[in-house]
Parts: sequence; structure tokens; C-alpha cells
Amino acid sequence: MCPASPRCGSRNYLRLRQLYSTFLRKCLRLRHLTNGGAIPSNLLQIPNTESNSPYLRHCATVGTKSHPARFPEKLPTFFIEFLTDPGDTVLDIFAGSNTSGSAAEKLDRHWLAFEKDRSYLAASAFRFVDELSAEGLAALWDRLNSDDLPVEVNRQQRELVLMEAPAPFTAKRRRQKRAQ
Repeated sequence: MCPASPRCGSRNYLRLRQLYSTFLRKCLRLRHLTNGGAIPSNLLQIPNTESNSPYLRHCATVGTKSHPARFPEKLPTFFIEFLTDPGDTVLDIFAGSNTSGSAAEKLDRHWLAFEKDRSYLAASAFRFVDELSAEGLAALWDRLNSDDLPVEVNRQQRELVLMEAPAPFTAKRRRQKRAQ
């Protein structure tokens, strides 16, 4: 396989060069939007003071715990606008309350979200729900949190990520065998 080098003309090199030039164009565009190119004292000034968002209200309505590590939607919005174009796909492998998915949706991007804890992933749907009655929210929560929805997790993922089954051979067992 050819390494990514200009001599080889590989597709990896060409794609990397294209991404780098896109990144530079966006950096220059951002530079003109700031204070004339001077580096600001703080590039991102975003308070994390969310206390009464629809997500929190909906979680409280159905009696589920909201995700403890939420961040303001302006943070992923900044990076999604800066690094993607409308129609691109945003991937969040640690979705939590799915703030990135919500920001991507508002910016006309496709998104994929992965979360280890099924209840957090189910509750993240509240970010995409307009005002519903308490009964409607409870029915939605019951449907999302039920076992009726398929969640595909193979055996190896279950062992590695969810730690449902112990590893077949551990260091502790190794030491016990050596002691015998």
C-alpha cells in the first residue's frame, strides 16, 4: 500500500490535501470575522448556565435523571459551523444528552450519536421534542426506554463495553495459577 505522499499521488494524500485546504479557507474566513486578525483574549466565551431548558424540564416531567455532563449548545454549534457544510454528517461517539446532535440538526447537518447508557440516549430524544403534555412525554419515555426497540450489541461489545461477562483470562487468575 502506498503511503500518503505527493510522489505516489495516492487518494489518501489527495483527500488529506483537500481537507487541509478547506480547513485553511475556513480559518481565513474566521480570521476576518474576528477583530482584524488579532488573537482575541478568549476565543470562545460561552457560559454553561443551562438550568431550565426543555431537555431538563422534560427529564423532570418523566422522572428520569438528566445527563450530568451537559455542555452549552453554542460549543458544538461553533465547531459544526466551522468544520462542516450543510448536508455533512456529524458523528458524536459519546453522545450523552446529544447536544451535538441537536446543534447539527438545527444547522441542517446529518448526525449519528452513540451512547453507552441506554437511558441517557433515550432521554436525549427530549432535545428534539416540542412541548408535549406530561402524558405524551411519559408515553414517549416508556416507548424509548422499553426493550421493544432493538439495540444491536454483539457479544464482544457487551463484554468490552458493558462488562456484562468477565474476561475469560485475567491477570489475577494468572497470578493464582503461578502460585500453585
